[in-house]
Parts: sequence; C-alpha cells; structure tokens
Amino acid sequence: MAEKNGWREYIAQALSKPLVKDSTYRIELLVSLADNSRWASDSVGIGLSAGAPHSNTSGALECDTLLLSNGAITDTTNWVPLRFMYKASGTERHIVIGCFSSSNNGFVRTGRKRKPKRDWAYYYVDAVSVRMLSLGER
Repeated sequence: MAEKNGWREYIAQALSKPLVKDSTYRIELLVSLADNSRWASDSVGIGLSAGAPHSNTSGALECDTLLLSNGAITDTTNWVPLRFMYKASGTERHIVIGCFSSSNNGFVRTGRKRKPKRDWAYYYVDAVSVRMLSLGER
C-alpha cells in the first residue's frame, strides 16, 4: 500500500448508498502486514469522500475525512481489527482504504532479523463493513 519513495496504492469503492447526515456509523476492517514488508505504517485507515478518489500522482490521496490506526500495525500473523465510530455529514459516497501518510515519517521498521525484500508497508485487508447504529447502540 505504501513505499518509502512516496508511491501509494489504495482500495476504493462507492458506498451502496450515501451515509445519512447526523447518523452514527461503526466502520470496521481487518488488516495484516504482509510478510515481505520491510516497513509498517502508522497511517493505515480509511478515507471517506463525496466524490470518487482521483490523483494524478503516486502520493497520498486526500479525502474529506480520514480515520486512521492508532500506531503502526506490525502483526504479520494475525488479523488486526480497526474500528471507528463516525458521525456522518451526509456527503460521504465513497470509501478508500490505504496508508494516508504523505511523508516518510509515518513508517517504522518491522524489526525482522532477516531483511525483507521489499521496501514497502503492504497490508492485506478483509471484512470491511460500514454499519449505521441504532439509537440503542450509540
């Protein structure tokens, strides 16, 4: 998803319907750092935006809203859950998953004894969900 030279890769999808203004949503996904990653990132998360994501560069995308991990995700064995509570503005129509740091400051070494082949932080992603909460769940 992110290389120290500035390259970024994202997963993007239009939401099945726009988020409802002033409603609270639970947004969840599972991530795991790829075994051959030399780096981990502390800016893994999701972006929400009104328009489809677009960039003419290989750098970090800008989104209307960013919800990011709390620290670097370094686990290569297990799925690490990311959970966010979010109050919608009503304009959100697209979700983007990736590493949103625009600099190299968001990278940390994985600490592996054997040096991985790739100079990147690459993550597997699974089980993405965006669910509106009922009044009783808030």
